[in-house]
Amino acid sequence: MKRCAQLRVWEVCHVAIEGRAAAANPSLVKNEAVLGGITIGGQPSPDELTSGRFKNVVNIRGAAEAGNVSGDVLPAGDISYTSVPWTIDTVTKDDIDRIRAAVDASDGPVLIH
Repeated sequence: MKRCAQLRVWEVCHVAIEGRAAAANPSLVKNEAVLGGITIGGQPSPDELTSGRFKNVVNIRGAAEAGNVSGDVLPAGDISYTSVPWTIDTVTKDDIDRIRAAVDASDGPVLIH
């Protein structure tokens, strides 16, 4: 069941970044996949978040989820941060539109986690 949910999350994120070409980058983020400058993966560490690899971070995790430190680490920095919390059971078209808008507004590499 968990694998099925992960695949659904990947499908939703893929829809949000549709049209980007695949690219290869060195892996810094747990379970990452990279499509045309957009990395989709698990929760990165604070060091990974502030490494300079990403210009924009889109966090799809809920604020209360264990280990979710992105909101604490990024708002004061130079990296654009957007929070769009959802689960596979709660995701809406508006959530996808907000992810797309954050990706489209980015002037560099994006992380969605």
